Amino acid sequence: FEEGLQNYQQALEIKRNALGEQNPDLAVEYINVGKSFSCLDRHQEALEVYNKALELKIKQFGECHAETAENYDNVGTAHIRLGQYSKALEFYEKELELRKKAVGEVHLNSAASYNNVGSSLLKLGRYAEALEYCNKALGIWKTAMGDDHPTTAVGYNSVG
Repeated sequence: FEEGLQNYQQALEIKRNALGEQNPDLAVEYINVGKSFSCLDRHQEALEVYNKALELKIKQFGECHAETAENYDNVGTAHIRLGQYSKALEFYEKELELRKKAVGEVHLNSAASYNNVGSSLLKLGRYAEALEYCNKALGIWKTAMGDDHPTTAVGYNSVG
């Protein structure tokens, strides 16, 4: 992963020099660097570059867009891995709000967002709320993919 990180950082630097620091096309490069940092358990560094990617995606697509929602997910996940569950919840709730607007409430992407919110609530000890969100995700997955799909199994694990 270290070599991959170096390659992604080099690609980011080349594009940043060619396109400028605020070019929205850099968001993909920041995400790649962030995922590499995350794989190396360097979650604070991942969070920093995910925040840069989010800023660029908001600039490119606006606040209410599916592309922006995915970046809220990345930032939320970095906060989870840092043990910052309240902060993660904020980003996951925003992700869910954007997903529902972009693709509707009963969509596979929304189901993942419901599950993220539920997982954050679970970490915060808010069990009844967590169960509500995780059950919503499970219901969507069961309807869309059936009881025997691996993604549905994630939902069953979430509701315990």
